Amino acid sequence: MTPEQLEEARSLIINGATYAEISERMSVSVDAVQGYFSADGLHRDLRRWRNDKIFEMLQEGKTAREISEVVGLTLAGTRNITSKMRRYAKQK
Repeated sequence: MTPEQLEEARSLIINGATYAEISERMSVSVDAVQGYFSADGLHRDLRRWRNDKIFEMLQEGKTAREISEVVGLTLAGTRNITSKMRRYAKQK
């Protein structure tokens, strides 16, 4: 991807686009999109944002299904993360 495409992809992801949507728009594979964001550090930042959002919604009493719809994860993925968060909170 060119620097211009990468900047456009970054803008899209920040505005809520999925990797699949970005890969289709940029005509590259989903793996390529993930690789670019991982190398750029954006993947880490997005994961941090997602986990913060999950924790916030968990504290509000939202269900795993509600959380998964907002953060764009599968229900199983959301349950895995919330389970780890709850376990960690009990250890403290």
